[in-house]
Amino acid sequence: MILVTGATGTVGRELAGELARRGAKVRALSRNPAAAAFPAGVETVAADLGDAGMLGPALAGVERVFMLATGPARLGHETSLVAAARRAGVARLVKLSALTVEDSTADDIITRWHRAAEQAVTGSGLAWTILRPGAFMSNTLPWAGMIRHQGQVFAPFPGIPTAAIDPADVAASAAAVLLEDGHEGQAYPLTGPEPISARDQSATLSQVLGRKVGITEIPPQAARQRMITAGTPAQIADAVLDTLAGAGTGPGALVQPAVRQLTGRPPHTFRDWATRHAAAFR
Repeated sequence: MILVTGATGTVGRELAGELARRGAKVRALSRNPAAAAFPAGVETVAADLGDAGMLGPALAGVERVFMLATGPARLGHETSLVAAARRAGVARLVKLSALTVEDSTADDIITRWHRAAEQAVTGSGLAWTILRPGAFMSNTLPWAGMIRHQGQVFAPFPGIPTAAIDPADVAASAAAVLLEDGHEGQAYPLTGPEPISARDQSATLSQVLGRKVGITEIPPQAARQRMITAGTPAQIADAVLDTLAGAGTGPGALVQPAVRQLTGRPPHTFRDWATRHAAAFR
């Protein structure tokens, strides 16, 4: 049995479906499983990572755990999950971390959370594997309203390239390390096939949508205010902007081979991702 946490998110939902399609016994953790609508073959369990008392029943009979927590409480949630997994006799942990962990100069709050959670995982005494994806291609989805109504994107640092990754490739890589042996004690950096900037992404969206998608650079402070107005906590907004500012000279701009090594195929391009999600921008 494999427990997938963060199962209603971009990666977790894709992973739960992939594991089920490959014949694995998979249990998806959700605060409200009745509203989650998981794919057929996925068992659901109601639990909150913030409630340690709910984790024991969720982990009953589980051999492997995919760890994904979000939000300002993520570090506490993940350390609590590690302790509960150890008590439940779980054999292996697979943690979704972040590529910025590999950048010694990165000191934003999200990177610090991931570093501390990685330490909890590697010091747990359990077998472990860590996946460190870079920027997600799906980070462009918040552009949808701007593209639909104004025909252009307003973004900071539009010329800085990152080797952005399709979340589906993250899920496929996670499925591989959960289902196969031989990945214990490994940390894999996950990227897309090429460095691509926000300006490049807007040009690709223009081609896919068949309409001009312009891009206008805005100051980081303006971008910060947009995120906060949309509900992003200030410390998260600051971390996102710090990561964007340093992306061009950090590990996030370097293409890594791990997706091909783990899945046996090349990672998807941004055009692939944009074509599958074109309806969101129309």
